[in-house]
Amino acid sequence: MNLVKRSITSASWNYSVNFIQFGITFVRQVILARLLDIEVFGIYSYKSSIVFLTIMFPNFGLGSALLNRVPETEDLDQSAAVHFTLKTILTGLSGIIFIFGESTNKECIFTSREIRF
Repeated sequence: MNLVKRSITSASWNYSVNFIQFGITFVRQVILARLLDIEVFGIYSYKSSIVFLTIMFPNFGLGSALLNRVPETEDLDQSAAVHFTLKTILTGLSGIIFIFGESTNKECIFTSREIRF
C-alpha cells in the first residue's frame, strides 16, 4: 500500500471517528440538559469545559511525535519510555490544574442536591 492510499485511509478513519464522537457528545448534552436543572447543567458545562481544555496538555502532539521516525527516535524502547514519562508528567500537571480550579469554586457539581432523574 503506497503512502497516498494510506494517508487517505487514515484521514477517512479520523474524520469518521471525530464525526461519531461529535454526535455522541451532542446527544449526551441534550439528554443532560433535559435531566438536570438549569443551574446544575450550567455548573456541569463549566466543569466539562475545564476538563476538555486541560486534556489538551497531556496529548499535546505526543502521539504523532512517537510515530515519527527520525534518527533520534530509532530506539523504540527509549522513545516509548520518554513518551510514557512525558505523558505521565503532563497528565499529573493537568490533574493538579483541575483540582486547583475545583478547589477555588464555592460550588461543586458532585455535592449539589439539585440533580433529578
